Amino acid sequence: MNGVARGSSRRKRLFAIVLFSMIFLSGCLGDGQENSQQADADGEIVLEVWHTFAAESKEEEVFMNSVSSFQSAHPNVTVEVTMVPFGNADQ
Repeated sequence: MNGVARGSSRRKRLFAIVLFSMIFLSGCLGDGQENSQQADADGEIVLEVWHTFAAESKEEEVFMNSVSSFQSAHPNVTVEVTMVPFGNADQ
């Protein structure tokens, strides 16, 4: 009877190891979307940015200059800037 219990215990242990390995390896494989993300990154990208700086303020001028510099450095990226009045920023 001891041999039967030992064999059953080994099967359970082997089953647990195989099951764990399958779960672990399936997590390592990923979902295969890395290539599609790379393909999307090569195309045109549009960023929508909102700001609450007052119109024609020094802050807005610096911000817009930064946006222009960014777009010059990244020609495939378009930044759409929207000014949101400060009182409406939380909506």
